[in-house]
Amino acid sequence: ERLRTFEKTLRLAGQGPKIDEFVLSMNRAAEKAAPAARNIFRDALLKITFADAKKILTGGDTAATDYFKSATSSQLTTAFTPPVESAM
Repeated sequence: ERLRTFEKTLRLAGQGPKIDEFVLSMNRAAEKAAPAARNIFRDALLKITFADAKKILTGGDTAATDYFKSATSSQLTTAFTPPVESAM
């Protein structure tokens, strides 16, 4: 929400094209990293254990998200950091 307020302020100050350019560059960076993300999630899915599956099925509403977060966060950060830094 704070970024939206900041974005509105910048747009009011005539910086709309710069904001649009930045958003586009971030989207392009995500597109470049997406194939790696697909492989990272596939690997996490293939490595799921019976205990993990049980936790997902019997856990709360965020159990699957929690599993994938713990299983993929470090690899996703590694994959996405270079293209995002390059875009910025």
